[in-house]
Amino acid sequence: KIRGIVVKIVRRILSFLRSVDLPFSNERNRSFHAKHSRKRLLLGMQKMLRQILANSDSRKIFMFLCINFTFMFVEFVVGVWTNSLGLISDAGHMFFDCAALLLGLVAAYVSKWKADS
Repeated sequence: KIRGIVVKIVRRILSFLRSVDLPFSNERNRSFHAKHSRKRLLLGMQKMLRQILANSDSRKIFMFLCINFTFMFVEFVVGVWTNSLGLISDAGHMFFDCAALLLGLVAAYVSKWKADS
């Protein structure tokens, strides 16, 4: 039952993301910009992830963020499944913990940039 609920949620999120339409001038420009912006975004994310995993401090923050996010997701799903307001509210609290960890991770990433001249 939980798997079915999770699959439905993921499908709804994916269908929503596919339905979002960005304002471009025409179809040709839309496909060109969409293809290149996705590629640029993926390359930027790969670079960021490599730099995060190369440094031990940011790697620890990243691993704790992944663990915390996993617990948050499980807690939210079980809270919805069992209709437990306590679990759902704690999952909301953990969401903000994850946001703070993400902010710390971004700060660790930005701190490794070279200074401008």
